[in-house]
Amino acid sequence: MKDIKANMHQIQHRLSEKDKQDMLKWLVTTDPSPNHNAAVQLHEEHTGTWLLRSREYAAWLTGQVPLFWVYGIPGAGKTVLLSFIAISLQKHCNTARNAGMAFCYYYCYFGRSQDETPHLLRWAISQLCRQSGTVPAEVVKLFGAGTEPAVNELISALSAVVQPFDAVFLLVDALDETQNQTRLASTLMCLRGSRFPNVRVLATSRQEPDIERVLQKEQSMSLLNPLVDEDIRLYIGETLRSDPRFRRWQPVLVSAVEDALIAGAKGM
Repeated sequence: MKDIKANMHQIQHRLSEKDKQDMLKWLVTTDPSPNHNAAVQLHEEHTGTWLLRSREYAAWLTGQVPLFWVYGIPGAGKTVLLSFIAISLQKHCNTARNAGMAFCYYYCYFGRSQDETPHLLRWAISQLCRQSGTVPAEVVKLFGAGTEPAVNELISALSAVVQPFDAVFLLVDALDETQNQTRLASTLMCLRGSRFPNVRVLATSRQEPDIERVLQKEQSMSLLNPLVDEDIRLYIGETLRSDPRFRRWQPVLVSAVEDALIAGAKGM
């Protein structure tokens, strides 16, 4: 172990800042930050907090469960929800008491027409290297090979990248929008194995058969649940009470409208 650490230190010492930046730029083949920024703009204040209050999220956040799958129908707001969780996690990791924690998000998108798995891994490696301030020897080796790394090589490199952290939170949106759903879901399962004891994965998607087949035994939550209904009621109630057109309505009518809209929302 001492020899390994010594070799890594020597490699780090030899790398110039330009070398590091070149490697980190080479790693990124898909940048999901525009997707994240767009989703953040769609978030309504006070919504999404239902997930933070859930016991499932608490179990995931504290490391009791390594993988948490949130699923829902199209249009249910999964992407906006994940962007809200990303912002919450960023604040969580940036507090002084949580030094040693890191987080990374990735948004799959059908418009790219690609297998998102290698792009997710490359993005995660680059982001976590930036957060740790180091580039492990395994990443240097991939860069030096001059070829496209295989998924298993990227997974091995990621296992080295996460070592400096006490906990790493990885958020992945829209598993159903990759060209190979089984491969992506299976890769996320690898990240909850023995090589990644400090990694916690939260993923969202539609309830597709290929994804469910892989993740069926993991902790999961449907967006069709009472907590979401409370969130929708809060949003609808604030909208009705803040709009001058509805201020003259009797409370019983407002309540009836809320019930009808929630019933028709189906978690959206």
